[in-house]
Amino acid sequence: MALTKVDKTLLETTSGTASASTFLRGDGTWNAPAGGLTEFDQWYLPVDFTGSVFPITSMTRLDFGPYGAPVGTGMGHSLGTFSFPSTGKWLITFYMLCTATTTADSGCNALIKMSINSGGAYTQYAAASADTPAIGANAACNMTAIYLMDVPNISTHLVQIGSNLETSSNTVQGAGDDTSTNVTFMKVAS
Repeated sequence: MALTKVDKTLLETTSGTASASTFLRGDGTWNAPAGGLTEFDQWYLPVDFTGSVFPITSMTRLDFGPYGAPVGTGMGHSLGTFSFPSTGKWLITFYMLCTATTTADSGCNALIKMSINSGGAYTQYAAASADTPAIGANAACNMTAIYLMDVPNISTHLVQIGSNLETSSNTVQGAGDDTSTNVTFMKVAS
């Protein structure tokens, strides 16, 4: 419901200044909204690999295009393990492109696993599956695994991504100039 000019004038004279970029709080004061992403980081697979791989160790931070740098500090990465720069709620989105080379209707799985004990053990928390279509030049399937992770401690909470392919000759697609297979980390709440 929009405020009328009279309502807005009354509120301004009693509680501060209203504008398009402010909101009225329950206590009658005008505040600018907090927000905007404080952390956003995207990694991509620069080259193809064949068969199941977990964790994927060859992910590279996105460094091309107009938005190649992370927002904020960015994720740490070592030998397929991602670490968080800050505590909070993190949305993890792993998109994987898989192609069939010898067998159609073969399952491809994109997996997200996390550790809450500094890498001592990893538990699968998200998976997405698809079957490769009939074999051909463009016989690809894609899947997206998504998980909202609570990270109360950046020293103990870690993430790994990987593939589980039903047919060992299937290929997970990478590319040096696009995000055919990628993982995105976005902090959505403190």
